[in-house]
Amino acid sequence: MKNPYPSTYDSIVCSLKQKQFSDAYPMIINLMTHYPNEPWAHNLLGCWYEMQGEIILAMKHYRAAYAISPSYVASRQNVVEFQMHARPVNHIYF
Repeated sequence: MKNPYPSTYDSIVCSLKQKQFSDAYPMIINLMTHYPNEPWAHNLLGCWYEMQGEIILAMKHYRAAYAISPSYVASRQNVVEFQMHARPVNHIYF
């Protein structure tokens, strides 16, 4: 399914990039509540967790996004690179 809230998605990505985590989290949770089976929602939550240093929860959501849609590029890249433990946080795929 295509993301029905592109402006909200863009706002979340912008908040994450600007490290405004307290702004991004409620928006992500709102999307997760309405779209729990969408890869982009899980991927965003994984990004938030990774940026908070919550490695296990980040990987859980990256893998969930990948399992829902293996063709979703952002989650696939996050799973692969995250497993390699070879990237700085500024290389997260949104």
